[in-house]
Amino acid sequence: MISIVPYERHWPSEYVQLATALQLALGSLALRIDHIGSTAVPGLVAKNVIDIQVTVAGFSQALEDALGAVGYTRRTDITHDHAPPQWSGPPDAWEKWYFHPPANQRSTHLHVRVAGRPNQRYALLFRDYLRAHPAAATTTIFGAIISATPPRAWCSCDRRERSHMARWRCSRMCMGTCGTW
Repeated sequence: MISIVPYERHWPSEYVQLATALQLALGSLALRIDHIGSTAVPGLVAKNVIDIQVTVAGFSQALEDALGAVGYTRRTDITHDHAPPQWSGPPDAWEKWYFHPPANQRSTHLHVRVAGRPNQRYALLFRDYLRAHPAAATTTIFGAIISATPPRAWCSCDRRERSHMARWRCSRMCMGTCGTW
């Protein structure tokens, strides 16, 4: 069951601790490390899960080994983000690596994406838009979905509903575990 909680002021500092440890583990393999997702938007209700994006020049065994050395486990069943409807570019533009955190670490989703690809930029642009337009995070359809909808309703993932928001909602709320996307 997904639980949505009010914004917590400690989320940014928890992210900094996690990012610092990741930077030490990855060194120059990480081009940048960013706090993404709902916990990265001040004032937004969210799952109590810190989403982190590590941007890399490319996927490599050295990257997987470095993350494994500090306890992260790669999920080989999660390999891509959902491409927007009518995407006509190469499928690898949405490729990512996803990692579970070490057992003793707070709940974290670690997304590794290649610099410059659409999925790497999208996570940052969406976060930055919500930060720059706080009303959009709380008064638009997005805010209404997050704030008022009962948790199970977030994953009514219906293949007939092809909107970008429906895909985003499914990928963020149930991580695609419903199997619909």
